[in-house]
Amino acid sequence: MTTCALYGKTKKTLTDAVGAAVFALLLLQPVLDVISYWATVFECSAITTLVRFAMFALVMLYAFLISDRKRTYIIFAAALCLFWIAHMIACFKAPGGYKSPVADAGDFLRTVQMPFFTLAFITCFKKSDRVPVYVQAGFLVNMILMMHFLILSYMTGTQIYTYVDARVGLMGWANVHNSQSAILAFVVPLILFYIYKMKKPVLFYFTALICFVDLFFVGTRVDYFSIPIIGIAMIFFLIVSKEKNPAYYVTLGAIVVLCLICFNSSVVNSNLYNHSINMSTKQSYIDDTLEEIHTPSGNPLPSHIDKETFDSLPPRAKYEILKIYELYAGPMVQRFGFERVFEEYNYSLKVSELTAVRNQKKLFAKMVWDDSNLLTKCFGYEYSNMVVDYKTVDKDGVETVTQVIYDLENDFPAIYYMGGYVGFAFYIAFLAYFALLIIVGLITRFKKLFTLESGMVGVTFVLMLGIAQYAGYVLRRPNASIYLSVILAYIYWLTAVRENVKLRDIFKIFSKNRNF
Repeated sequence: MTTCALYGKTKKTLTDAVGAAVFALLLLQPVLDVISYWATVFECSAITTLVRFAMFALVMLYAFLISDRKRTYIIFAAALCLFWIAHMIACFKAPGGYKSPVADAGDFLRTVQMPFFTLAFITCFKKSDRVPVYVQAGFLVNMILMMHFLILSYMTGTQIYTYVDARVGLMGWANVHNSQSAILAFVVPLILFYIYKMKKPVLFYFTALICFVDLFFVGTRVDYFSIPIIGIAMIFFLIVSKEKNPAYYVTLGAIVVLCLICFNSSVVNSNLYNHSINMSTKQSYIDDTLEEIHTPSGNPLPSHIDKETFDSLPPRAKYEILKIYELYAGPMVQRFGFERVFEEYNYSLKVSELTAVRNQKKLFAKMVWDDSNLLTKCFGYEYSNMVVDYKTVDKDGVETVTQVIYDLENDFPAIYYMGGYVGFAFYIAFLAYFALLIIVGLITRFKKLFTLESGMVGVTFVLMLGIAQYAGYVLRRPNASIYLSVILAYIYWLTAVRENVKLRDIFKIFSKNRNF
């Protein structure tokens, strides 16, 4: 058998199994998350990292072999390689040189997995019209597995609480709570659509109840506020689809209303209450300190001051404020100096602002960015810039060094700082391509695309982008970003493949309406 014949046979075999391959890959994700958790517990997390990278390599090889447009993969990989070379040069040219290329490469590989997986899934969707069904079923099995793992963790007493300090919310076995909660929100819309297609109302009611209750008891704000978004969106698209059975509307509406009514009993509210008590206690310490500090006019120092007021304070008062900032933002003060950090916080003495983790990380990243040269701003700075070796000395003079990581949780700012102007532009352009496909498709083929299926895919897409921005741990975490890749490929199949939507159609729209 010739090489060409062997390749042709291999390609056909792999293509015939494309649906099962996608389903198996989705099935593997919650299992890998659990393995990752226990690997971390037993201090061998490197194993799961290697497994995920191996899986990524195998998926890309599989997609490349069955693809009819291999040039796309080559061009895409070449463009990213060129960017990485430019990024490395920028890191070497930065003050202090390239501190940790390995850690930086790891972060880069985690980030670029999403667009590469998207290409792979697009190839799979093109090969079989049954792939969407396998995706829907895969999401359902994902939810079932995650719920079983959660129950098992509770039964064995090894459960992880969503909010550890308050001991509320159940997360099962999950390393990164934000990613896990995001995944739960991602899979629900397509699960509901999949069950709805079966035309078994009782099964749909039961599934909807289980899904929304799970989101409710996990307890993150992402999951809780996803309930009304998903529920209302599905009701709307059921109306668009002219569903005549009122029980669907009543069930979804009742579940959403019940979850909102029960807010006071929710994990979210419990955590907010505990958080407010904690903040109140910490603020009392600051207030007691401020009572002893007065402005030159003799008035007590407010929780927000301006630079002029700060400059006019006596040295003793400045020292007391310094001690507050060392307590709540010590690593930042050590890295950038007290007065600069105080200025970045807009001279705030509110503990809620000083202890807000996401805000701390954003300010830290911004200060690193402000200190960067133009080349770094074009191609991004390295991951190690977000790590501080925080030195403290106890009363006995013993020095302790603690590694504090300020890696951004919010994904879009993280990509902006780590990828620079160029990297961020590429990433946004990639996502914008799929958004434009939706827009052009709705303008040119509104009746065909404005369906329940497209609506649930669209809702998932919007949820993903919103969560990536406001909660994070989506775009730069392969266990979560792989779901976004699936949805982007689904969007491509609905528009570019099934309805033959092309971006150039937008010019036809403008030309037709030029006289208006």
